[in-house]
Amino acid sequence: MKGGVEVVRYKGLIQTLKTVYREEGRDKLLYGGIHPRFMFNFFNGIMFLFLLDRFNSYVDSIYD
Repeated sequence: MKGGVEVVRYKGLIQTLKTVYREEGRDKLLYGGIHPRFMFNFFNGIMFLFLLDRFNSYVDSIYD
């Protein structure tokens, strides 16, 4: 707050990305929000979709 008036720091997506890049750098912009739990869930999701596809292919081959 400046002089009793709240200053809006981020006004939109593009302006936010520019501000973070300018103040924090490229690494924080790209990797600052990726936490180990997110990466764990991401790879689990990939594995689930891969196994689901293999299972569906197997079931289709049985009933063809």
